[in-house]
Amino acid sequence: MNKKLKIAVIVLTVLALGAFAVWRYVNKPSIDYSKQKATHRFSFAELLQKIETDTASLKNSLISVEGTIKKIIRDSSNITLELGYDSIMSSVTCQIDSRHTSDFVAAKEGSTVEIKGLVSDISLDPESVFGNTVQLTYCSLNNK
Repeated sequence: MNKKLKIAVIVLTVLALGAFAVWRYVNKPSIDYSKQKATHRFSFAELLQKIETDTASLKNSLISVEGTIKKIIRDSSNITLELGYDSIMSSVTCQIDSRHTSDFVAAKEGSTVEIKGLVSDISLDPESVFGNTVQLTYCSLNNK
């Protein structure tokens, strides 16, 4: 009986440690990119030119984009900014990091901002009917 009890304690200890490790991995905090330096810095127009020729170097990189706010979408806990011009369909869509939504409370359409974020997707439209789109996540104001 003593041997079975030792085996049961060892198995339960291993299972508890495994469950704790999985819980820590699932609940780990995301990186706050606002404290990191952008690898590339663009104006809105420069970024649109860059994606026409080279998207591979931008994918999953932290970039800074200066542009005019075309549209602001606010819901219960998220803010999404769309940078661009009304005259063209292309845009940069920025999902604001929830830790930095207070920085954008006073943001208004038509104002100029410099935003830093992680490039999560680049959509190219070869016929330019719908325009090109760069999707940024974990965005914050670029405090240079």
